[in-house]
Amino acid sequence: MSKLQKFVNKNELGAGTRGSSLSFDAIRFEALNNGFDLGDVTYLLANNEVLFNKHIKQDENALNIDGLLDYYKKNIKILMKEIDYSKNQFFYSADHASSGLYLSAFKRLNPDARIGVIWIDAHGDMHSPYTTPSGNMHGMTLSIALREENLEWKKRDINEDLKRKWKELQLLSGDKKALNYGDLVFIGIRDLEKEEKYILDQNNVKHYLVDEARDEGIEECAKDVLDMLKKCDHIYISFDVDSMDPRMVSFGTGTPVSKGFSLEETKSLINVLTSSDKKVTFEIVEINPLLDSQDTMVRKCLDIIEVVYNNLDK
Repeated sequence: MSKLQKFVNKNELGAGTRGSSLSFDAIRFEALNNGFDLGDVTYLLANNEVLFNKHIKQDENALNIDGLLDYYKKNIKILMKEIDYSKNQFFYSADHASSGLYLSAFKRLNPDARIGVIWIDAHGDMHSPYTTPSGNMHGMTLSIALREENLEWKKRDINEDLKRKWKELQLLSGDKKALNYGDLVFIGIRDLEKEEKYILDQNNVKHYLVDEARDEGIEECAKDVLDMLKKCDHIYISFDVDSMDPRMVSFGTGTPVSKGFSLEETKSLINVLTSSDKKVTFEIVEINPLLDSQDTMVRKCLDIIEVVYNNLDK
C-alpha cells in the first residue's frame, strides 16, 4: 500500500496569468510518455468557472477573493476527510494561492502539531490586501497562514466587506494560526518587496538567497534547514518552479525571475529535504504549460517529482 497520498488542485484564481490549471494534465501526459506511474490521485474542487463570469464585481486589492474563499471552504472539508495524517502527501497545485488551504487543513486536523514550512520560491508571498502591489492572491498565501496584516506598511485602507473575507480566510485554520514565524524558512528568495522584507526582518525569519545556498553547499543548506525545524512535527515543503532559473530550466511559469537554481541544484536540495524522518508534505506549484512552448519545464519537473516519490513512498 502506498505511503504517499496524491492530490490534484487545478484552482488558479490567485494568479494574474492564466494557464497553471493545465499543469497536472501536462505532467500526466509527460509521465505517460516516459513510463512513469503517478499513481492514484484525489481531485479537489477547482472553482475556476468564476474566471469566466464577467458580472462578478472585483475588489482590486484581493482579486477573486469571493471565489477563493468559496474554494477554501469547500475543499477544507474534503481535505479533513481525505487526509491520512499517518501518510505523506503530494499536492499537484496550479498557483500558489492554495497553500493557505492546505496549511489550514493540517492545523485543523492536528491543532497542537508544529508545522515547519520550507518555502522554495523566488518570492515572499507575504502581502495582504493592505500592501499588495497587484491584487493577485498567490502573493498573499503566507499572510493567510500567518494571520499577518502588516499594517505598519499599509498602502491603503480596505472596505469592511473585504476585511471580513480576508479575516475569514485567515481563521479557517481554527483557534490557532496555521503557521508561526519561527517555523518558516525561505530558500531561493530573490524578488522581495520592501513590505515583505520588513516582515522577514521584524520576525527574524531565516531565508537563503540562491548564492547563499550555493556558498554553503546545496545539500548542507538543506540539512541546516531541517535542523532548524527539528522541533516541528510535520515538514511542509512548498516548491514554486520559479525558484529555478528560467534560462537554465524554462520560462514556463507566470512569474519567472533570473538567477535561480539549476535543475540539478534543485534536485539535490529536494532530495535532502524529502529524506527527513518526519511526516512530509510536498507541493509543486506555478507550472504554466501555456508559457512552456517547448515543454521543458514539465519534462524537467518530472525528474523532481520522481525524486520526491522515491523518498516519500518508500
